[in-house]
Amino acid sequence: MFDEGRLIDNQGYTVDFRNTLLIMISNLGAEFLTTLPEGQTTDQAKNDVMNVVKAAFRPEFLNRID
Repeated sequence: MFDEGRLIDNQGYTVDFRNTLLIMISNLGAEFLTTLPEGQTTDQAKNDVMNVVKAAFRPEFLNRID
């Protein structure tokens, strides 16, 4: 789906995803955002969250999303 913009289901039907916006959410690293001390910039929290995300997902997947 990410490479070609289409998905073939288990019955052989092709679904077109070329004009689709996928919204993916996760709670990974949420603790770094909910415990952000007063006045601290979000840059460190963003780095901490991204480290958790990189540990949870393979690079091949992460390189296909923005």
